Amino acid sequence: MLFDESLHLARVKQMLAAKYRRLAFISNSKPRREVLARKATFYQRQAVKLLSRIKLGTFANKIDHVLVPRIRKSVIPIVREYWHAMEPGGTGNLFVIGGVRFLITAAHVIDGAVDNGIAMYVPKYQTGELFQITGTRVRNKPLDIAALRFANDVAVRLNGYTFLTPDDTDCRRIVPPPGLYYSYGFPKLGAFASIAEAKIRMSGFPIQARPLERCARFLRRSPEYLWLHAYLNDCDLNGISGSAIWRSIADGESPASWKSDDAKIVAIETGTYERHTIIEGTRIRHAFRMITQEWPEFAPALQPYLAL
Repeated sequence: MLFDESLHLARVKQMLAAKYRRLAFISNSKPRREVLARKATFYQRQAVKLLSRIKLGTFANKIDHVLVPRIRKSVIPIVREYWHAMEPGGTGNLFVIGGVRFLITAAHVIDGAVDNGIAMYVPKYQTGELFQITGTRVRNKPLDIAALRFANDVAVRLNGYTFLTPDDTDCRRIVPPPGLYYSYGFPKLGAFASIAEAKIRMSGFPIQARPLERCARFLRRSPEYLWLHAYLNDCDLNGISGSAIWRSIADGESPASWKSDDAKIVAIETGTYERHTIIEGTRIRHAFRMITQEWPEFAPALQPYLAL
């Protein structure tokens, strides 16, 4: 919905709320007063919600210049070698947990390569030159989430990137609130003929979304997932699988006092639907739980976040 249309609709709902409040005030019937008061409350809430979205929409420009650069340095494209060509495989997020470096992504992004011995590559930060990554994988296939514990030689070659920590996440069990959410990934651009071509053509872009409100087909699924509506997207998002989903700001929070550090990762993207306008994500707490189950030595570093 365009800005002017949203503003006009919000004003209409405010007028309806005022009308029903006035009618409730002059009505002689108590049941009718109660009905009119409920209608006034309903329209007032609708108006507040629309105005809040308008504020977030204008605030998105600030996020693009402040939050996206922070996200970009911790996100990395994953490229697979397939039939002597280079094929974009998805997106991964760099984490350091207990002093050890990890790649956290969707399971389907790396499963095929790991299971079939296919080489995977990521770019160096400064030059974009691709190099092969190796490590030990752990996955939760039903929730489509995986982590790759980097081999020591791989971790050294990732200098220049920002490695996220559990402090950058929100692992609470509560449902993420309505507001503005961001993801940054690397959609597929077709197979690359060579590593050199992949270096030239790979680029990512941010996706803006809000929590999905009305779609029983998706919302009745497991609460282990987060469902978002990418209401501005008209691009093919195949390839962003594995990207982190960031809660940037909640409805009702003040954009004036917002800081980049207020944004937190709440989920890992695992799928898109309805022509790439609905985004599915597995909550990040399940990635951390999976890591502690596979490697108990990381429990002291992650348990405080999982206990929330």
